[in-house]
Amino acid sequence: MKAAQEENVRQKAEIEKKAKAAKAARDDQLQAAIAQQQKKEAAAKKAAADASQQRWVIPVGAFSDPAAAKKVVANGRANGVSLSTSSVKSGSTTLTRVIAGPFKTRDQAEAAEAKLAMAGIRTGGVHQAK
Repeated sequence: MKAAQEENVRQKAEIEKKAKAAKAARDDQLQAAIAQQQKKEAAAKKAAADASQQRWVIPVGAFSDPAAAKKVVANGRANGVSLSTSSVKSGSTTLTRVIAGPFKTRDQAEAAEAKLAMAGIRTGGVHQAK
């Protein structure tokens, strides 16, 4: 009878040990799932923040004659579009680059592109600023 009691105690201890191991495994799985969900949420938050930082521009042209660039800028501004210029080297030539923007949304950029088209100014299309 004593041997049977000892066997019951041993079996009970073994069952408890297996139950603890199973609980630990479930806890580990739960922690892994929580960590994975937190990573997904952080990635989604970062993507949303990145999207809010996006800017849109419209390349208008690169002119070897600065006066021609100024004329395009004046025409665009007269039609309500924000334009800027910068100088760039292309070989031995200095070009004046004209860009419309930056705009906060693609829709704003497309509206500005339409205004430029109405003013007779051809563009390189709407692009995301880098």
